[in-house]
Amino acid sequence: MDKKIFTILYLIGMFGTYMVRVSGVMTAARGAKKEDVLTAKQKIQGEGILITIVMMLWFITSQVLPILYTVTGWFNFAEINRPGWLGFAGFAVLIFGNWLLWKAHKDLGKHWSSTVQIKSEQSLVTQGIYQVLRHPIYSAHVLWGFAQALMLPNWLTGWMSLPLIILVFMLRIPNEEKMMVDQFGDEYRNYMEKTGGLFPRFK
Repeated sequence: MDKKIFTILYLIGMFGTYMVRVSGVMTAARGAKKEDVLTAKQKIQGEGILITIVMMLWFITSQVLPILYTVTGWFNFAEINRPGWLGFAGFAVLIFGNWLLWKAHKDLGKHWSSTVQIKSEQSLVTQGIYQVLRHPIYSAHVLWGFAQALMLPNWLTGWMSLPLIILVFMLRIPNEEKMMVDQFGDEYRNYMEKTGGLFPRFK
């Protein structure tokens, strides 16, 4: 199967991810209070320099490199031979990841934020997909990384983004959950005990 088919399908899926994200951003913006809007400097300070740098690298490897891979031959030296069905499997994973991202934004509504913060009217959302996962948006991005690895048969453009996005969440989730425990106390601790983080918790 021609690799360009899967790179084009990947870019289509990436565009779909952006459409979901834009919808979530607009919903959150409509319900945002003035004091909840952070400057770029405040966001970097809140996230920390390390997470900010890793997120920038993830953006480059997950979005910039695949576009270059589609329109240039710069990365041909790192090609991988793999069966075409893996590409279709990756596209299925990407579609499911986009659905999960849409569902998470829909259920979170105005409480979503692009950075780790407690908003002035923050409430603990535990309905919908949040009954199953505490971090479904992060789960969707991990699925995106797996889909990229399956769809792009190249060590650089296919596999570089997955470890970076996993590293982002390894650094970010502890900070986020500490903030939620500080805000909601035992209510969030009980939620953590009953609900999976990135993956469902099967009893």
